[in-house]
Amino acid sequence: MDNSMGVKRRNDDNETEHASDNSVISSEEQANGAKIRKTTKSHNREVSTILVKNLPKSFNQGKIKKIFKDCGNILHIETAEPLDKVFRYARIEFEAHENALMALTKTNKKYGDNEIEVIVLQNMTVWITNFPPSFTVNDIKNLFLENGVVPISVRLPSLRFNNNRRFAYVDITDPQDVNHIIEALNDKMVSNYKLVVRESNLLERQKRTDSAVIEKREIFVKMANSSALDEQILRGIFSKYGTIEAIKLSKDRENFPDNNGNNFGFAFITYSNSDEAKKALELHRSILKDSQIFVTISDKKAYLERQEIKRIINSKHRSNDDMFISIFPLADKITKSQISKLINEKTNIPEHSIMKIYLVADYNGCIVKFNNSRYSAKCIMALDNSTYNNKNIRCSNINGLKKSQDHKNDKKVTLGTTYRDSSNNLKAINKPPAISIDKNQEEISSDTHSTKKMNNDDFRKMLGL
Repeated sequence: MDNSMGVKRRNDDNETEHASDNSVISSEEQANGAKIRKTTKSHNREVSTILVKNLPKSFNQGKIKKIFKDCGNILHIETAEPLDKVFRYARIEFEAHENALMALTKTNKKYGDNEIEVIVLQNMTVWITNFPPSFTVNDIKNLFLENGVVPISVRLPSLRFNNNRRFAYVDITDPQDVNHIIEALNDKMVSNYKLVVRESNLLERQKRTDSAVIEKREIFVKMANSSALDEQILRGIFSKYGTIEAIKLSKDRENFPDNNGNNFGFAFITYSNSDEAKKALELHRSILKDSQIFVTISDKKAYLERQEIKRIINSKHRSNDDMFISIFPLADKITKSQISKLINEKTNIPEHSIMKIYLVADYNGCIVKFNNSRYSAKCIMALDNSTYNNKNIRCSNINGLKKSQDHKNDKKVTLGTTYRDSSNNLKAINKPPAISIDKNQEEISSDTHSTKKMNNDDFRKMLGL
């Protein structure tokens, strides 16, 4: 497992900075493992969510829903108590902005001895990243509570398509606390990770840090003679193929030998478009300062990982098959670090004995490879039919995961979640739908700790990208 410490770079773990939080998962959904259907068209959470203050302490979600059900479809309700625990807050997310406006008419109404206040939840969302990978929703909430700020919702991103995403949107109960919590937590060291905390602001949205890779306009250059890799030299050679936006060189080339034990240098060069990057491939296997250079289009690691997991799952004759185990069902928000922690706590198997962890989202589980088959057997005995996050989990071999009831091509949407209608509008499910909704194609990701040949992402980490 990844034991690297120190201040971690932000952009490796976040697809985008201050992106819309419409694609993230709420704290309650994380706890109960609710499955939410995601599509490209986002529900506009920012204008359809209200905060209710001064509800009676005895009010649960059912009672709160009765108060606001005539305002429109409710997608989600979360509650919290102030530090003195004298009343209850509620965060209610509606299907549409008009529903939220209707809910504002409930303000100043009395329930028992409590006169409630209803406001639109705005300017009360904090974006936090670079917390330890093992952090859970409760860990994030505790960071806020320790500094006198009440978090009412923590929304984490789904790891279904990218297992490196590590950030959260936290809704608090008072806009005046935003600056306070930023001052308290930003740059704070937590388990050797420096937190990054900002006010969520859609106007400050930044482009995805891996956009050049996705758009195939970034090339990877490698050569055995590391001393020959110089930015000016590279720019002079590669600029004839197009406009170069950026060149990133290895910062410590001498420490990274190739498979033959030779030191090598490498660089990432970003062009303004993919056609220019393709033209630059002409330099593949050309000679620079008496050394051959290798030029390829940078690959997105997730694609390579999916191919690897497909080979593992579909292979009829796996080598070292007894070293693999599977754990299922797991929500697609569970991280590799949390799985490693689960195994260690339940089995006392040392972390270094885990060779790889694959997050297999389309099977609602994970695959773990150990360095010894006896650990696999021990893990199955300890974890099978155990409880994790208040859910029963199974632990088996890979075939057990393939045959699991949680993996079906046709999945029905469960109560309490949302779905898209025929017009691609987000709807709340208050009763079972008459039809089942096909499951989106999902992606698979992995974590590797073997001594295999390094890929583009490994080099990227060395560059601090």
